[in-house]
Amino acid sequence: MRLLMTGNVGESLPPPYAGIPKRALLIAGSMREAGHQVGLAFVYRHEHEDDLGAGGTYFFDYDHAPTKLTKVGFILTHALRNPYLYGCLVWAYVCAHRFLSREALVNAAHGVLLDSIVASFKPDLILSEAAIIRTFMAAQIAVRRNIPIVFDTYAEVHDRSILKLRGGEAHRTAYWKELLTIPELVIAPSYYCGKGPAEFVSPEKVKVIYAGIEFEKYRDCPLTKEEARTRLGLPLDAFLVVAVGSLSPRKGHDHMIEAISMMDASLNAQAVICGPGDATWLRELTKEYGIANRSHFFTGLSEEDLIALYRAVDVYCDASNTPRACLGMSVTEAMAIGKPIVAYDTAGLPEIVHDNKNGYLVPLDDIVALSQALTCVAKLSEAEYTRLSEESVRLAGELVELGACTRQMMSALEEVYQKAQRK
Repeated sequence: MRLLMTGNVGESLPPPYAGIPKRALLIAGSMREAGHQVGLAFVYRHEHEDDLGAGGTYFFDYDHAPTKLTKVGFILTHALRNPYLYGCLVWAYVCAHRFLSREALVNAAHGVLLDSIVASFKPDLILSEAAIIRTFMAAQIAVRRNIPIVFDTYAEVHDRSILKLRGGEAHRTAYWKELLTIPELVIAPSYYCGKGPAEFVSPEKVKVIYAGIEFEKYRDCPLTKEEARTRLGLPLDAFLVVAVGSLSPRKGHDHMIEAISMMDASLNAQAVICGPGDATWLRELTKEYGIANRSHFFTGLSEEDLIALYRAVDVYCDASNTPRACLGMSVTEAMAIGKPIVAYDTAGLPEIVHDNKNGYLVPLDDIVALSQALTCVAKLSEAEYTRLSEESVRLAGELVELGACTRQMMSALEEVYQKAQRK
């Protein structure tokens, strides 16, 4: 089978090691090892690309991170390359969304390019990540080329802040019902995120497949906690709380900082934050809460250093506070290496964090309770900490081991492919 992965697979190949690009590359690598040919369409190239050994065929809109000027050139190039298709894609967008945006003009040009990629790569099946604008364009191309397409959705169907539609609830319902009729199958990375698509299509059309992680790679980390801290320049005598993810408010890093500031000074609790984005606002916040000298920021880590980071800390904190929190891979990666989890009891997190089993769940936006839960971990006896740690490892191995998850994914995609072949 020839599989083309497109949609929101990420701006570029990692680093940074964001969740969806990593999921896409791990799926691609497993598919290739099973004998399938896989292509992936990204937005732009950069100098430090690492495909995590996926070994796919890669396609890019741009040779480097685009500017406003290069985006204008991209639009003109592909609008002139196939004016009819470009016009059809813009019109399809306007009809579905009821407005025209600059994003639509850029992504209609991407649609023209994607059509040429499909013509050359000749996929048997398209897997499109996240049902937002690039997947919208991929769906139009799939229909035109009569190629089956599968959507791998996240929170965009139920989180209204991701895809803003005009026309109220009636328009939103009509939009999703129409768009979600196109794919042969809709995949979700958690039961929580599967509820969104299931509102608009038959539940049988929605399949939950967790984002698999390279479980053994985390289990086999050769570093001790002390060695990992030395490698990353972290203090040896502190209680380290980590959060990994984009440095945006929805990830709740600010909640974690405030929670740590409330902890007793004798615990020497310190914040470790890793992710892409501008950390200025978070650094200012650490000054405001008086923990600037107890905060550490990382970005652009190699995969090996990211594993070392998980090894170095004492607990993982996920304070995500929006409906977008399906189930972050960083949580399950930390679990695989044996870290207890403290998280808000919201979205997809309770599917993997079991209260008082492998960590603690606290009410959404209750920063005092978040601080108390972190304090509880800091005061655990060695035996109690080991109990939470071992349960984290067990749950990660049971639910998100890469081999099991990719076998589920391959089985689902092959079933769609075989069904299409019988038509």
